[in-house]
Amino acid sequence: MTQNLYPPMALLKKTAQQYPKAWELMANFHAENGMNGLPTWPDWCYAPMSAAVAIASGGRNFLLLPVNQQQDIINSAQKIFALATWRLSKEVYQLDPDFAQLLFEQTNDLDIPSEIFLQLPYPCFYIEVPDLFFGAKPIHGFFVNLEYDVNNGDRELRLYFLYQDGTGFGYPIHIDEHTISDNMAHVAKEALYNSRNDKFTQAQTYRAIQETDALQELLLKALQVVLYILASNAEIVPNSEQSFITKRGATIKDKYSEIRKWDVGIRIGAAIRQKSASVEKGESIKTASGHSSPRPHMRRGHWHHYWTGPRNVSENRRLILKWLSPMAVAATPEDTPIVIHEIKNNS
Repeated sequence: MTQNLYPPMALLKKTAQQYPKAWELMANFHAENGMNGLPTWPDWCYAPMSAAVAIASGGRNFLLLPVNQQQDIINSAQKIFALATWRLSKEVYQLDPDFAQLLFEQTNDLDIPSEIFLQLPYPCFYIEVPDLFFGAKPIHGFFVNLEYDVNNGDRELRLYFLYQDGTGFGYPIHIDEHTISDNMAHVAKEALYNSRNDKFTQAQTYRAIQETDALQELLLKALQVVLYILASNAEIVPNSEQSFITKRGATIKDKYSEIRKWDVGIRIGAAIRQKSASVEKGESIKTASGHSSPRPHMRRGHWHHYWTGPRNVSENRRLILKWLSPMAVAATPEDTPIVIHEIKNNS
């Protein structure tokens, strides 16, 4: 893949062509938080989704537009919302393919306080994930950032999935919902409410509800990846491109060279491939006593979390998340579990 065709950059340039003033206007909203008649939103939200909607609608009254135009505006606003923040630092995480599959195997492990999502390492970042699909359609990766709904105070983790063909769609994770299923019901209820009894929109919403299994699978996988990046012991190291491609100046020029890439789980992925290669040599392994032991297999990794700071000072409390690496089950003593070495990201 050539640099000019890197999907996040292609989307950035296409959106800028369609909305030439989008980045400037979003920056103005950001700077005028709580001023000049605008509502106030938390610092972890660059600018609310409603600002992106105002830009995509060209200042027209969104609620008075036909529903099909509203849908087009929302799709454009989702791109503006993610890209306006991402272009400021252009951080990209690239997952090792075998490590990604390891994370995907633990999709049911999401019993973690939602406050963890308020600890994103950057206001917006992009995650390039190999072998990720929505149904049969391949996904290149997804943007991650935070939204604060100024109308009702909802806190949302916003994901914008980018297909390999350059199209995409956004989806909100309501942070205060308890489960992914609850979140999807919340989103469907909002969509039906906003349809204003438009039969076409209602039909599309019901069709989307029928696809909930595939969508839920995608969201669960995406959230496992996001959680790993938030883990205090995540294996994240600079990609080699940082030493010879990444160049940033005082002015943002939206060039590929402004991207800073990080490799995620490459040592763990290498350990998985090494273990798999050793297992493929035979169905059983001789122990020191001469008896055959069962073929080793991996017990999936899981999450561990705890709070630090005094209980009576909420602003000083911090949620710590750690990923506990998988263990080799029925392995010989020399066939040790994967060991994770913590690498601190000082960026």
